[in-house]
Amino acid sequence: LIGAVRRSQVYCSLVAYVLACGRMSEKPEDAARAARLVGALAVALAMFAFLLPWYRSFLGITTDGWFFFFAEQVLAGKTPYRDFFLFAPPLHVFELAGLIRLFGESVIAVHVAGLLQRAMLAVLLYLWLQRTYRMEAALVAAVTAVVVFTCDNADTVFFYHQDAAFWGVAAGLAAALHLEAALRAKTSRPVWGLGLLSGFLVGLCFLSKQTVGLGMTVAV
Repeated sequence: LIGAVRRSQVYCSLVAYVLACGRMSEKPEDAARAARLVGALAVALAMFAFLLPWYRSFLGITTDGWFFFFAEQVLAGKTPYRDFFLFAPPLHVFELAGLIRLFGESVIAVHVAGLLQRAMLAVLLYLWLQRTYRMEAALVAAVTAVVVFTCDNADTVFFYHQDAAFWGVAAGLAAALHLEAALRAKTSRPVWGLGLLSGFLVGLCFLSKQTVGLGMTVAV
């Protein structure tokens, strides 16, 4: 893990150089927008580089099996909490049921979905951080944070913990954008959609994991 973090930091340093070069454009707005997009792409690529060597080589007998089994029960017409025991909110089970419906009973398909979601999680975190900190710092912080997030020995790439983190970060970003636009416009009316979106995403977070969802509800 330490080696992976160091490789990611070296990679981010190289991308930071590209971002710095992009700021030499004659139009500051265009240069900032281009640098932001390059940074988001760099974060996604860094996550793929970190996850691709092992994302399909791990089988969590419990964490992979629990929710896969629960999803199969839903597809068989059973109802969570009534027909079978479920220790968490149901959103992740429904997501897995949808994936099984689309791709069949394939653990690899589930891991690919988790791979894409984790890359998007890192990108969302980067986009949130770079609104306050320098892009280079936001890039390194986002990649390092998601790499450390992967330290759980039972991590299966796609799990309800990751769902909660993904929707929670998305809700926080939407809330930050709402607040920023409201302060700029001196009113909340022009950006009410962002506030509603943040609340909706908090709801998805709560439906993924009750403890994280409650914390995000209070925070947002």
